[in-house]
Amino acid sequence: MTNGTVKLLWKGWDSVLAWAMAMDYSAVDYASERIDRLEHEVKQLKDELRRTRMSAEATDGEFHPNTPVRET
Repeated sequence: MTNGTVKLLWKGWDSVLAWAMAMDYSAVDYASERIDRLEHEVKQLKDELRRTRMSAEATDGEFHPNTPVRET
């Protein structure tokens, strides 16, 4: 092999390694994504709870506008 061929192979290998490092999924990325998903799920559960309470009040025939809804 000539020096030019070896340099070209090393350049290609460096490119592949750079790409692989850029695609690495770190623990911080995983934790951040997981937190985002959990926050979204909590929001959905709160909305569902609110709708359930509103539905229950409607079927009760009673309306309690001053009843606080405790959200954590």
